[in-house]
Amino acid sequence: MNLRSIVLMAILAFLIFPASALPKYAEETGQECVACHTNPATGELNDVGKAFRLTHKWPPEEKADLTIVFAIGFLHLLSIVLWIGAIFFVHLVHTPDVVAMGGAPKKELMLGWAGIVGTGISGALLTSFRFSSLADLINSTSGIIVLAKIAIYIFMVFTATTLTLYLNKKFRIAAVMPGYVEIGNLREFRELSRDKGILVSVGGLVYDLSSSPLWKNGVHAGKHEAWRDLTQEIKDSPHGMAILSKFKPVGYLSDYRALIREIGFAMKVFKIFAYSNLILGITAIFLSAYLRWML
Repeated sequence: MNLRSIVLMAILAFLIFPASALPKYAEETGQECVACHTNPATGELNDVGKAFRLTHKWPPEEKADLTIVFAIGFLHLLSIVLWIGAIFFVHLVHTPDVVAMGGAPKKELMLGWAGIVGTGISGALLTSFRFSSLADLINSTSGIIVLAKIAIYIFMVFTATTLTLYLNKKFRIAAVMPGYVEIGNLREFRELSRDKGILVSVGGLVYDLSSSPLWKNGVHAGKHEAWRDLTQEIKDSPHGMAILSKFKPVGYLSDYRALIREIGFAMKVFKIFAYSNLILGITAIFLSAYLRWML
């Protein structure tokens, strides 16, 4: 099963899981099942049941309050789409390897953080609407699920903060090759000599572009000359750092040895965070679907 299939299943599960009649809610509220259901056998909710489902309080909130809950719920859903969408973009479109070559795109990073902030604020408000006390949150099955989602949220915020304030800065300083080749397997260069091939350095790594017809005689597009550092020029080019995925580094410059080791460690941490967030994001979607089914 590929990643696209998993994502599709998660979305479908969230949308199609129906509500069902649970006897425990009748016990909690002291009401008959028909108070909230048009048909307790199928779980179909009436207006009162729909109101109770939103706030989990009896009697349900007034219509004006429900409008607020609906609005906050919409904001919550939109925020999740922005946040999880940014995570899926990293894996399905940009790939973690390309992100590490120059850092995460600024627009996607801003959208991701907008989703994080929106999810946190709206989620806190929805939780306060649904649970009247901390005891209700801790001692109910639905509350335990919400606490699990909160734990996932906290971890994902930690990884996003680490990426923004630490890892992303490292990636913008230097380029990292896909898969990261250990520095011990690379040759050390003190300078870029013309007699050793068409060499360029990017973020301290040395690439041999002799096999590329676009670098004939060591000049590209009539203005970019080899045998020097081209980090900023490649970052500013239309193809960006992603073009380096077509070449393997043959070495590194002596002055960049420590930095490359540091970037290599950052790359490994980022990959762990990236795939952890993908798994946790899908888990949170399934928990939301299950919570929707319960309520």
